[in-house]
Amino acid sequence: MNALGIAFSARRKGNCLDCVEYVLTKLRDHGFETSIVNAYEYSITPYSHCNYECFARSLRGADEKCPIHDDAPRSSPK
Repeated sequence: MNALGIAFSARRKGNCLDCVEYVLTKLRDHGFETSIVNAYEYSITPYSHCNYECFARSLRGADEKCPIHDDAPRSSPK
């Protein structure tokens, strides 16, 4: 069985990450394969002043480029 821990903290090594690592350690002790994602390591910008370019195909029938340049994937819903 697999387990994924996701830590969202404003600090690189904050309490949230410590808690997630603790839980994953306990799960590993019970035979789980674990991995962790630390959101601190990614540049994720809040959406602001956009025209929903990510949804342009379904809204307007054409592909448009997202004006936000960060590490969040850009994909249109199906």
